Amino acid sequence: MTEPRGRRWVVWLGVVAVWTLVGLVFAVAGHITSASLGRPISLPDMLVSSVINYGIWAALTPLIVAGARRFPLEAPHRLRNLGVLVLTMLVVSPLQLLAVVLIRRTLESQPFPDLGELFRRQVGNAIVINYLFFTGVAAVYHSLRYNRAYQARERAALELEARLARAQLEVLRIQLHPHFLFNTLHAISGLMLHDVRAARRMMAQLSDLLRLSLEGGEEHLVPLRQELEFLGLYLDIQQVRFGDRLRVELAVAPDTLDFELPRLILQPLVENAIRHGIAPRAAPGRVEVRAERHGGVFRVEVSDDGVGLRPSAGAVREGIGLGNTRARLRQLYGGEHAFELGQRPGGGVRVWFEIPCTVGVERPAPALPTPALRAG
Repeated sequence: MTEPRGRRWVVWLGVVAVWTLVGLVFAVAGHITSASLGRPISLPDMLVSSVINYGIWAALTPLIVAGARRFPLEAPHRLRNLGVLVLTMLVVSPLQLLAVVLIRRTLESQPFPDLGELFRRQVGNAIVINYLFFTGVAAVYHSLRYNRAYQARERAALELEARLARAQLEVLRIQLHPHFLFNTLHAISGLMLHDVRAARRMMAQLSDLLRLSLEGGEEHLVPLRQELEFLGLYLDIQQVRFGDRLRVELAVAPDTLDFELPRLILQPLVENAIRHGIAPRAAPGRVEVRAERHGGVFRVEVSDDGVGLRPSAGAVREGIGLGNTRARLRQLYGGEHAFELGQRPGGGVRVWFEIPCTVGVERPAPALPTPALRAG
């Protein structure tokens, strides 16, 4: 446990202050006890004795801490190091008491007694307290050391968990790109057979879409207005492919445009509705995107009036896009979100999610064409 030099002085001043406080408490207690026993000792005498006694302990504290640091109570040498500390305690504690007696005799100009008599009359009476003091200093050091190590492990674990979460989100986000790109290129290749001009237009729109996707960098949350802009570019591509067969309507509450939601989360929901709901039939179809606020909850819904879900076919509609959506919401919001896929009343499919209402920092809007969405 190393400390910066400036902070180290503060720590040791705190050690001196603690021992001074302990000395004052014992001095006052000793004065009161001696008076109650009929052999009063003046408070100044008790204070002098305490200054000597606990001043020596304050001086010994750095040595005890150094020994505890040098011989930590950890595997693989726990028992050996414990034995070293116990042996040190058995030596240091009597020597501290001996130093107290010798200093007092020197200050009082009294002759030094026989050491055997000194240990019989003094050491035997106070040695247990000294053992407790030594053990207390070592215990406090180890407690602070283990607490600091625990906090360091906690910080490292939280940082690792955050990095893992970011990595998982990045994997999920990246997984969407080849999935979406494959589907779009497949649509372009189909157009090349009968409408080269439309295919070229779709390719240009795909270029704008990919540029917007790459400009987002590592952001996982974006305002709804930015997500709608990306969605508009995607729908421009689909409009070239489906023409009048596809109608998209927006029902977005104005107060939700600045709410944050996971980046690129609307596109796979709308793509799922178009691919599995509208594309399989010849008749025109409608996809509706709704966004509204309910108290502190931000609700987004994508629905279509397409072919709907066949019995036991829910898993067919929930491919990579919806699977990633579920995983991203779970990773970002945990238990603070809801996500559901089901039949739409009147036919078709409805998928919705709810997340907390949050507004992030303002970001500049990319310089891209205005999306051609029709508001319903």
